[in-house]
Amino acid sequence: DTAAALQITDDVLSAHAGVVTGDMWIMASSGLTGTLHTFATTGTWASGSNTIAVASTAGMLVGSRVTGAGIPAGTDIVALGATTITLNNATTAPGTNQSITVISRVVTGLSSTTGLFVGQPVSGTGIPAGTTIASIDSSTQITLSQDATTNGAQTLTFAFITQEVGTL
Repeated sequence: DTAAALQITDDVLSAHAGVVTGDMWIMASSGLTGTLHTFATTGTWASGSNTIAVASTAGMLVGSRVTGAGIPAGTDIVALGATTITLNNATTAPGTNQSITVISRVVTGLSSTTGLFVGQPVSGTGIPAGTTIASIDSSTQITLSQDATTNGAQTLTFAFITQEVGTL
């Protein structure tokens, strides 16, 4: 196991950025850069419509949640055109150049997901405390357990958990 191979002792652990919790040690790995897809934009739609016209859908992903005035809770993107978002729910009020927020848990553009695992803690700019990997979608994409709070390329840190029972 990693702890035995590295001969980690209490002194070594204390001298580094790890956390000791009972018999579990959490030590951060080096970061990976990935792209987050949560941002604000504006759109126009009619009341009762399932489509929103936007300047561009660049950076949006099918499955992302959409929030804003006149958009019911639980509304997600089901299809994307170059300048059109199709929603799973109809809007409840019209909007003209109305602010909307597109919220995603998906991280794209990772150099590799090799060595990452479901349940692994993730931190970084735009990542809420307590977030973990919910799924590994491809060799370059993961889904988080919580919504990202920012957009664009961010350095993410993935914690590796090493356990050595009965030695602390």
